[in-house]
Amino acid sequence: MATGAVEVRQVWAENADYEFSLIRSVVCCGRFCFAAFDTEYPGTIYIPTPDVDPRGLSPTKRYELLKLNVDALHIVQLGLALSDAAGRLPDLGTCGAFRFVWQFNFCDFDLLGGHPTTPTPSACSSSRASTSTPSAAAASTRAASPSCWPRRACWARRPA
Repeated sequence: MATGAVEVRQVWAENADYEFSLIRSVVCCGRFCFAAFDTEYPGTIYIPTPDVDPRGLSPTKRYELLKLNVDALHIVQLGLALSDAAGRLPDLGTCGAFRFVWQFNFCDFDLLGGHPTTPTPSACSSSRASTSTPSAAAASTRAASPSCWPRRACWARRPA
């Protein structure tokens, strides 16, 4: 069986329904019953005091610190990989030429300034990248999904 290159399927406003239907079809076939998630956050707010070496923290203290940051920050990205019992990713009908994973990008954080915990819904409503932002990442925040997803359906558009 060919292993194929792995392609990351980007999920945006205009393709969210289609991508969810693909994910649903992969899950419903019963073969790809294992899921792995990866999350990304825009940084770290809470750190140990300067006199404490973070590597010396107990697992419980590390978890508490991680949880403080996760609870305070808005998610930037969520990755999803589905696999079968042998670890193979779905090929979505490409006969093994490609294997697929998904990436959901979220937009309700201010990449260019302000406090990272302050949502910026106005960024979600813009369908074009600001000319004052040199960063491609900043442009993509305007096209991503708010981190309120999936609690409410409020998708933004992919950057032009």
